[in-house]
Amino acid sequence: MTLTHSKNTAILNEVAMEYPFSPEFIRVMTSQELQDKVVSATAAYFSLTNPVHIPEVDMTVMQFYRDQQGCMTWYLVLDGPLEEHVIASPLDVEDVDIEDEGPAAVVRYWNDEVVVCAATFPEFLYRTWIENQIWFRLNEPDGDVAKSASTFVAAECTWYEGENWKVGRTCR
Repeated sequence: MTLTHSKNTAILNEVAMEYPFSPEFIRVMTSQELQDKVVSATAAYFSLTNPVHIPEVDMTVMQFYRDQQGCMTWYLVLDGPLEEHVIASPLDVEDVDIEDEGPAAVVRYWNDEVVVCAATFPEFLYRTWIENQIWFRLNEPDGDVAKSASTFVAAECTWYEGENWKVGRTCR
């Protein structure tokens, strides 16, 4: 496998001194070939940035995936209570406006808007891949999927709700 993302490789090498990354995260983030295998119904794409520390919630996160329209951004949690989890936010977490309300606004945003998507990066990667495969299969003009797909999707929604409930959040 060729390292095709020199920028990502440089970021990961620098940050790895402080935060350990899973081999899967390093492999995917440094390979365009692997990233291209994760197709997205919403035109989401891999986009690695430097870590951001959010002192109000005592976490450091690193953006690695976002949708084309800027509606959702996914982060790997590098430390703190959700270390190794993948979270999603409708805003870039460093852009939450605290000028009017101070740090309490950041905490409120994290409690109300940020959700846990997966316990690990490999889990996120698989779920993203399989959910998009299901979407494309269901939406292809000639696509015909067995009714078991809807059972699978319902089970996935239950999992999301359970993970968020564990940390005091709700998906609905």
